[in-house]
Amino acid sequence: MDQEVIETYDFNKLLETGFLFYKLNGESAAADVIADQMSIQAYPTYVVFNSQGKELGRLVGFYAKSTFIEKIKGFKYKPINQRYTDFR
Repeated sequence: MDQEVIETYDFNKLLETGFLFYKLNGESAAADVIADQMSIQAYPTYVVFNSQGKELGRLVGFYAKSTFIEKIKGFKYKPINQRYTDFR
């Protein structure tokens, strides 16, 4: 996944639009603690947060580059409480 997606120009351009990317080595001692705190049960797991630290969603497993990028973009552009915006 690193060479096919994470290290590509397209993915790095996506990061410039307001995403912060942090890769955690799943075999480290710190990973065990974080995995427990975040209820991560499989690798790779990608957790997307908003700027307030609220989890927007997760992606688990391997994806083609275009699919992965579109799914990440979908998390960013979801309006908050959209189901209430048409309520009058």
